Amino acid sequence: MKKRRNNNKENNLYVRTLFFGILIIVIFLWMYLMFFSSGILLGPSSDGSVSYESARSFLTDLGEQGIEWYCGRSQSFIDLQGNVYQSKELEELKKILGNEIQLRNEFC
Repeated sequence: MKKRRNNNKENNLYVRTLFFGILIIVIFLWMYLMFFSSGILLGPSSDGSVSYESARSFLTDLGEQGIEWYCGRSQSFIDLQGNVYQSKELEELKKILGNEIQLRNEFC
């Protein structure tokens, strides 16, 4: 009977130690993120779009056919793997890239 009580106490001690250890780690990480890491972005920007330079680079990588599709001169775009993108995908791309006025002024 004494061994059983002692074993339960040991198990409770291990559980408590593990719980408080994890709690201390979480609190430490929270404090670090609050005070020392102002440059970390854990999600997309507030408007959901990428920077103009990134959007411009991506659009340039699409090539001439991709630029024509983005500008509305073509109904679809076929990538190197044979995937076909149409108006639905174009609207999603415009939301992701953002900067539509600047991109249209430069490419269209």
